[in-house]
Amino acid sequence: MTTTCPACNKSVDPLRSRFVAVVDGKVVAYCSAACRPPAQREPVAAPAPEVALPASIPADLSKPPAGIATLARTPGTGVPVGPPRPVTPAPGVPIFVDSGPVIQILHEPASGAVAGTLDEGDEGAAPQARHPDELSGATRRSAGKAQAGAAVDPGSDSGPVALPNAGRDDTSDMVTTGGVAARSRIDRALPADGDGVSTGIEPSRKRRASLVVLLLLALGAGGFFAYQYLVRNNVDAATSVSAPVRPAAQASIAEPLRPPAVEVAPPADVAATVDVAATVAQARATLQAELTATSQRLRRLAAAALARTQDPAACDALAAQLGLGASRERPPEISEIAKLDLAYSLARGGDKRGRDALAAALASRRPDVRDEAARLLALLGDPRAVSHLIDVLAVSQRRLGAAEHLAHLAEPHAIKVLEALRSDARASADDKARATIALGIAGHADVAPALRDMLGDPHFNAFAAVALAELKDAAARPVLEHQLESPMLRVRAARALRRLDPALDPQPLLPPLLPILQSGRDTDQVQAAEVILLLAGPASWSAYE
Repeated sequence: MTTTCPACNKSVDPLRSRFVAVVDGKVVAYCSAACRPPAQREPVAAPAPEVALPASIPADLSKPPAGIATLARTPGTGVPVGPPRPVTPAPGVPIFVDSGPVIQILHEPASGAVAGTLDEGDEGAAPQARHPDELSGATRRSAGKAQAGAAVDPGSDSGPVALPNAGRDDTSDMVTTGGVAARSRIDRALPADGDGVSTGIEPSRKRRASLVVLLLLALGAGGFFAYQYLVRNNVDAATSVSAPVRPAAQASIAEPLRPPAVEVAPPADVAATVDVAATVAQARATLQAELTATSQRLRRLAAAALARTQDPAACDALAAQLGLGASRERPPEISEIAKLDLAYSLARGGDKRGRDALAAALASRRPDVRDEAARLLALLGDPRAVSHLIDVLAVSQRRLGAAEHLAHLAEPHAIKVLEALRSDARASADDKARATIALGIAGHADVAPALRDMLGDPHFNAFAAVALAELKDAAARPVLEHQLESPMLRVRAARALRRLDPALDPQPLLPPLLPILQSGRDTDQVQAAEVILLLAGPASWSAYE
């Protein structure tokens, strides 16, 4: 669509023409600026409306009111120094100081940052500044903390400076944001620092000081209780002399229970009062009672310990768990290695079914089962283990282990291997020690001096003492008696003591076992009962490990 220019009648596109004018309320397009009427070429400024100024506004608005910071200008050029300032409205436009939103100065004590918040007001209306007396206590305190802020000093060329009269009641801090100025009156009651300027840091310091005091008090109380209940009690226990051990029947109920720091041997008169026969009977009764325990593991442990005495009930219990008894009850599900341990305990009790079960395991498809069965048969002195262990002896990596097992049978091939290993300069010290112990178990008395030297070695003294007991060497007795105090070595040490001296007097060794037998845990009671049977029962009960 095209039209003609009203001045020269040329074709003009009204949608693309840059020269238009409004004539009689209609938009008219012209072909050029020369054709457009002169009255339409320059915009006419609208007259400024006359607004009545409040009485608080000074008549001369060209100068800022007193107290308002301005930027200094370079002499001669008029160029302002510092950051650019907002453009001042045109002359004739009134400026209302209270027409903009009020900004409150908030000071964060932790970080020292100053932030401004707008005063609340109705939507569409200019919020009015509130007098400091109308502010809440928290707002007044927040406003007071801002009096340490910086302002621009009129006439200064160095930028922001501190307000000279900060901290006074008649002082107003001015913060300019987007050309809007706001005032907030400072509370006189706020604390000030040494220079008369309130920093707002004093409350934070007081709070930190209170926390430090509370923390010190808590640490002091904790240290006192730690000293009272831990250090002092331990020192008393370490320096106190333990009372002599008395039988349970003579102990006083009101006497405080305190474990002795060092275990001491009972006096001779107390050991003399122990009835050996009654103690053995009590140990057997304890094991017989555990044969009916609800725990299958506890029943197996009690049956294995009691089977040393060739007790028929214990042997039948072991056979039932192996599925060899007359009972039709289904045996429990246990591993093949665990079954071999039960068969060994049954054979140790003189029951032929145990040896036969071990011999049958030599034909197992599993190599570990065959090796374990041969080892247990060697402990029993059964020659059926020799054939399998001789085959293992031919393997260099397993030669020492097979020779140790064959030493219980004093097998000649194993003895040669052990002696050659002791004299081999390339063999390690541990391998030589193992070979020496195995020769002692085989009955070679020539290794006794080397075994005595090993009694001071914590890695081999337990095994060396057992080997010396087989040689009837009394040097092993103190070590074996000391090992009775260890739950892990107690049963082995008791058997070795009885092997060392079949006519052993058990009375000095029984008193420490009685409290365990009477009030210990169920498994500890079974172990204490087995140790009593080995020490005080017939020597045949200690024939096998």
